[in-house]
Amino acid sequence: PLLYPGAIASIAQYTQALAREKKISSSFQIITNATLITKEMLDLLAPIRPTFTVSIDGPASINDRQRPQKNGGSS
Repeated sequence: PLLYPGAIASIAQYTQALAREKKISSSFQIITNATLITKEMLDLLAPIRPTFTVSIDGPASINDRQRPQKNGGSS
C-alpha cells in the first residue's frame, strides 16, 4: 500500500468524511515491511493517524515455517 501514499491519504479523507456524516468513528491500519517509509510519507499520512504493523520476515525457510499457506506450500 505504501507505493501510493497519496491514494491512501485520499481514501482515508473520503472515509473520514463519510464517517462524520454517519456519526461513526473510523481508524486506519497499514501493514508493511517498512522498506518504503520516509519522513515525507509519514508527514502525508500523519493527519489520518494510522496504526502501522511492521511485518518482519526472515529467510524463506523460517518465513515458510512460520507462515505456511493452507496447502502447506511456500508463502
